Amino acid sequence: MSAPVYISRNFVEFGPFKPAEILDFNSRGILGELDHVREEGQDDWVFISEWVAKAGKPAAKAEATKPKAAPAAAPAPAAKKAAVKAAAPAPAKKAAAKKAAK
Repeated sequence: MSAPVYISRNFVEFGPFKPAEILDFNSRGILGELDHVREEGQDDWVFISEWVAKAGKPAAKAEATKPKAAPAAAPAPAAKKAAVKAAAPAPAKKAAAKKAAK
């Protein structure tokens, strides 16, 4: 399935694309049910749904076996604001520090 893939829409050929790109286009809704694809070296065009059914199965297995990283937990908005306020010195303390430095 590593052969370049071509798309045909309204009898206009586009490509070559990597098979992963075609699967991505299909998952994002860019390809329609009347679009056809063929792999390089083949003469027959097949509907995109047929090609995805055949080509998507090995990719789905690879994705399932791939370990997924745990998403980092984002701090709560209230905790973020408190951290920002604590990091900024109060204006009164700045003025007192300037007077002491003189």
